Amino acid sequence: MKHRPFRLLLATAALLGMATAYAMSPDELAMTRNVAERGNASAQLLLAIAYLNGDGGLARDARLASHWFEQAALQGNGYAEARLADLYEEGLGVELNLPLAADWRERAARRGNIDAQLKLGRMYLQGVGVAQDLARARNWLQQAAEGGDSEAAYLLSHLYKHGLGGPQDRTVASNWLARSAEQGYLESIKLLHAIKSFGRHYDRTLSGDALKHLAADGDADAQYQLGLHYEAGSGGERRDAAQAAAWFQRAANQGNEQARHALINLKSGSEAANINR
Repeated sequence: MKHRPFRLLLATAALLGMATAYAMSPDELAMTRNVAERGNASAQLLLAIAYLNGDGGLARDARLASHWFEQAALQGNGYAEARLADLYEEGLGVELNLPLAADWRERAARRGNIDAQLKLGRMYLQGVGVAQDLARARNWLQQAAEGGDSEAAYLLSHLYKHGLGGPQDRTVASNWLARSAEQGYLESIKLLHAIKSFGRHYDRTLSGDALKHLAADGDADAQYQLGLHYEAGSGGERRDAAQAAAWFQRAANQGNEQARHALINLKSGSEAANINR
């Protein structure tokens, strides 16, 4: 029973297919090395991470980390396969080799590793390390998005919106974009601006800073939606007919028909109110 905590640590690593940010003591490290050298994949994975992070008094050594990741990966450990792919992509501890990174990444992706699915989807999307293949990109991004990855959902939305790698479906595109936003991915400034690449058609209403950023940057649909908020006094905005008219006008000037009709209705309503006074 002396080594029960250590056995539980190995069992947890085996069940999860990865090691968490657990810092090993020198005694645990010695036991891990012993078990790893006997061929235990979970111990090999823990030893690889110890070398990568410098745990248990070890100096960081990416070369030895890559060696032990490979030993665990050769036994089918999905997390080790994914991390080994990252090392080959970065040239960390091994010679940079993008095709080999893609190969290890695909092995991990097929075992259900969401991070590997996302990164493999990006590789096929960009044609990095593999021949560009939008159908495969869509497939892997779909799996990662269904697993809860917000970046995959964002990229998948783009593919569905423009019919890349498969049929075009704007409703599905909007749903994936909304899911990504709900997961917080669109909070970054980079992605707020990237939304513009989706065009001017949104099936779900944006609000708050995201909407104002897009409107200020010239997105006609966002300008129309912001005008609606000012007209109705919704979305955190006070009712302001002048502001509503101004945003409707800006959107209408870009050819947004909904905004043009909204502006006509707003002016008609104002004129009727003046007559009835």
